[in-house]
Amino acid sequence: MNLIHSVMIANKLKTMKNIILLITLTIASLSCKAQNTINRDEITINGHVIIGENKSVLISNFGTPLEIEKGYSEMGEVDMYIYKYDGAVFYVIKNLIDDFAITKSKHSLSKYSLTKHDIKIGDNIEKLKDIFPLSYKKKRKTNLSLSIINPDYKFFGFSFNEDNKIKSMSVGSY
Repeated sequence: MNLIHSVMIANKLKTMKNIILLITLTIASLSCKAQNTINRDEITINGHVIIGENKSVLISNFGTPLEIEKGYSEMGEVDMYIYKYDGAVFYVIKNLIDDFAITKSKHSLSKYSLTKHDIKIGDNIEKLKDIFPLSYKKKRKTNLSLSIINPDYKFFGFSFNEDNKIKSMSVGSY
């Protein structure tokens, strides 16, 4: 009877170890994935969520655009409007902000700050090392990108020059 009891206890311990290992691997996997992804609500410009919001958010937060140009989205096969500001361009489809690009403005300082980490044009790419460590390790020679959770098929990207200074930040579609 003791042998059967010992075998049952050993099997339970083995099962417990496997469950703990599975939980640990799952948590580690989710941590790594979180560093390669960002939630749409975390992508803010000057503290405002932009992606998926109504175009009225642009005017209420950034003023009247310098130009509004009509375009066509081949991906969505619909008309779109391109709201152009000094240092920023927003792409609006069906009255919702779909994509954007932040670039150098005519002024020496950027008017736009992204995420709660206050990332701006001209910042050194090293600033992203602690914010997005896994993506930073996988960066290419002139860009770094993350996938966006909600909506899918979008990326949040940074491009930088040979001096490792951020020259543009954008949200786009794959």
